[in-house]
Amino acid sequence: MNRKQRRAEQSQGGNAATGGVDRQLQQAADQRAAGRLRDAVTIYKEILSADPDHPLALHQFGVTAIMAGQGDLAVDLIERAITAAGDDGASFRPDLAYALAMVGYHGEALEIYESLLTAQPNDGETRVNFANLLYVLQRAGEAEAEYRKAIALSPDHVEAYANLGTLLHEGQRYEEATETFQAALALQPESADLHHNLGAVYRALDQFDEAAASYAEAVRRAPNRPDLHEKHGAALSASGDLDEAAAAFRRALAQTPDFVDARTGLAEVALAQGVPKSAIDLCDEYLRDFGYNSGVVAAKALAHNDASEEAEAAYFLDLDRFICPAEIAVPPTFTDQRAFDAAIEAEARAHPSLTFEPPAVATTSGFQTGDLFQDAATPAIAALRGAVNAAVRDYIAALPAEPSHPFIANAPDRWTLNGWTVILKSQGHQRAHIHPDGWLSGVYYVKVPDSVTDTPGGSEDGWIEFGRPPETVRAMRENPTRRIAPHEGVMILFPSYLYHRTIPFEDSGERISFAFDVIAQHGVDPAESGVR
Repeated sequence: MNRKQRRAEQSQGGNAATGGVDRQLQQAADQRAAGRLRDAVTIYKEILSADPDHPLALHQFGVTAIMAGQGDLAVDLIERAITAAGDDGASFRPDLAYALAMVGYHGEALEIYESLLTAQPNDGETRVNFANLLYVLQRAGEAEAEYRKAIALSPDHVEAYANLGTLLHEGQRYEEATETFQAALALQPESADLHHNLGAVYRALDQFDEAAASYAEAVRRAPNRPDLHEKHGAALSASGDLDEAAAAFRRALAQTPDFVDARTGLAEVALAQGVPKSAIDLCDEYLRDFGYNSGVVAAKALAHNDASEEAEAAYFLDLDRFICPAEIAVPPTFTDQRAFDAAIEAEARAHPSLTFEPPAVATTSGFQTGDLFQDAATPAIAALRGAVNAAVRDYIAALPAEPSHPFIANAPDRWTLNGWTVILKSQGHQRAHIHPDGWLSGVYYVKVPDSVTDTPGGSEDGWIEFGRPPETVRAMRENPTRRIAPHEGVMILFPSYLYHRTIPFEDSGERISFAFDVIAQHGVDPAESGVR
């Protein structure tokens, strides 16, 4: 709610509410400002029990619901407030648009924002919210234009600078993002989030000293946030300041002992310092106290290898044992493999989340979608989900009875799937990475370019390689590796803790794959998950 709306409410309050109700509304506003949303709601309910159509109480209750993340309730309350207020309800429409966007009624929200801006084009607050919605809808160019208009109208609008900076960062326009976050910090230098965001841009630029300095400023302003300590530690580690990195990671763990990224970051510092036994102890402590995690197991396997404990390392890095290629049967609704793969490709290309080199993923010189298994409304991807679930059941059934092995012992009875498509162009590849959220991961090959073959003694360009960590993980000893040639219609299943990458290739054709994670679930509806 902006200043104009507050003035309108005050004006309406003089006509519509008694002095007692005015005091209650002010008390509720004070509670809301202090973050005591439940207390504010109690007051609004008291007012509405006496006057169910009180427009100000309905509207402010709706704004409180927005703050609490209850979009559906907010929409209902604000629509009632607009009806009850009659002609005066127009000032509530910006908040209605915001609530509609929260619950996914994007078209209705856009219509309201557009009509509001047509009537009042100099309303910077509404323009920022309009830009936010455009960005959610992946209309980044339009969103950028609206943020810049908002900044021109309100040069001190920190949110406009901050969100524009995020848009530029995600668009890999790092220099512009740096300037934008610096402009935001000039207005709000005490914001830990803005210092964090600037640090993230410096990390993307491989300017790790600058990143560490920005994260240090964020930590100074919010010392009780473990996520900031972890980011500070990661930047210090990348800059080579291992002792200070370890201290930052330990501060994060002191606040949140089960913080996986801080734990594995500290273990990787121990590897870089040449003390793999310390890394093993850190990982064992986590597995004992908090249970299975693929990221922790990945660090533990590397540490055993660095400690020259070949048997223990092989326990996790037995690539022939745990990596399983398999052909899948063509679903009966498709005539043949080629038709099935072509349908998967078409559905993936049509998905609005398909983005070139999206941030925070391993894809280079290629496109990647978001999670396509979330709804699986399209026929081919729904059929692929069924095939993946069947392959996972077969994989689990083939595991030996070995309760002492953390991976085998944690084979899930029920799971959900996350799945995404990767389309690589010539010289495209995926950097070495793991899938820390999964128990098992896999990849299904939809299209393989002609130059990617498995000819004996030939090139291994375009193949997938397992076992080699990225250079940022400074392991002292070489790890065992295995390379596999991709084939259309073939799926490869592997533990999520195994590092893997693709070898760059040269070809005018594209390499299209569908990757997925098997995420263990507990207490979910069997109809909504894979079942062992």
